[in-house]
Amino acid sequence: MSNASAIIIKNLEIFANKKVLITGNLADRELITKLLSSVSSLAIWCFDYAEYIAFIKLFNLKTPNNELNSCTFSEDLKITLYFSAQSSIITRDFDIALLLITKTKALNIAILNALTLKLLPNGALMLAGANDEGIKGMEKQLKDIGSYKILDTARKCRLYAITPAEQIGNEQELTFASKYSFKDYGLNLTIEQLPGVFSAKCLDEGTQMLLTYLEEHFNSIIKDNMQILDVGCGCGIIGLYLKAKNPTLKITATDVSAHALYSAKHNAQINNLNINVFPSDMLKSTAKYDLIISNPPFHAGIEVMLDATKSLFTDAINHLLPNGSLLIVANSFLPYNQALQENFSCVSLKKATSKFKIYHAF
Repeated sequence: MSNASAIIIKNLEIFANKKVLITGNLADRELITKLLSSVSSLAIWCFDYAEYIAFIKLFNLKTPNNELNSCTFSEDLKITLYFSAQSSIITRDFDIALLLITKTKALNIAILNALTLKLLPNGALMLAGANDEGIKGMEKQLKDIGSYKILDTARKCRLYAITPAEQIGNEQELTFASKYSFKDYGLNLTIEQLPGVFSAKCLDEGTQMLLTYLEEHFNSIIKDNMQILDVGCGCGIIGLYLKAKNPTLKITATDVSAHALYSAKHNAQINNLNINVFPSDMLKSTAKYDLIISNPPFHAGIEVMLDATKSLFTDAINHLLPNGSLLIVANSFLPYNQALQENFSCVSLKKATSKFKIYHAF
């Protein structure tokens, strides 16, 4: 059990027989189980699709349609699960709304503002997290939301109760934290992203290298009417680039992050590009494609996590059409060559720098 979860469980009586909404860092299943045994009802607002599906299986709930803005619930209504980047699908009738701090300060503040609108009159807004996650550094921002007090400090964690300054009648949706223009290769794309989405302020160096490689070899790699999947799409820039370069392409973009999916959908709309965006944990919800392309994630917080990307390599062969291939960019230090060799008959290192490598596997 995490220390942040422990401080909440230490104060479990606060949640007894209350209607509770919890969101943020929901990795600790023991906390959810403990809360469920105490509350009158529990709503869980997930930002991670894999986490959302895991909760559905844990509570044996009906799996909804595979899309952003999904909701499912138990027959007795004690448990409700939401998967969304925005709060508008969530009801406004909670005694307590609790945020377990995420790694992005701007996202934490945006979520807290959204949660204020989900409370009943005199409802309690609460925040929990570890000192090394930056919770003490949020106190200045908490003053902008309302008054607050520290309910408990233990195990280098804090639990806050916040009284919002006022209840605002209209929904406060998460707003885009950054905006930049992509004007390379004769294109002019506008990219906007919600807080917490990878490479928030500008195009990251790895994706830039991949797009440059694609531009240099476009006609040899990309053919008209190809079915292409961008896995871990983030803001959607790879798929948008491909669609803008060749409108005949059938582009699908997937991610586990609700905030990434929302951003990718939004960017497709504002750039008038038709791409299919939906949630998927790597290749678990996808069909078959001529090309699977990715700048795959390898961090979970500050830890290097390779299992998800290695599962991509293992599963990709079953999601490729005849003569299909996998094209990825990755940090140079990551041990991906052997994993690719184990799953593909032909693996070619197309480009390498001290920071990144591009692999094309058939």
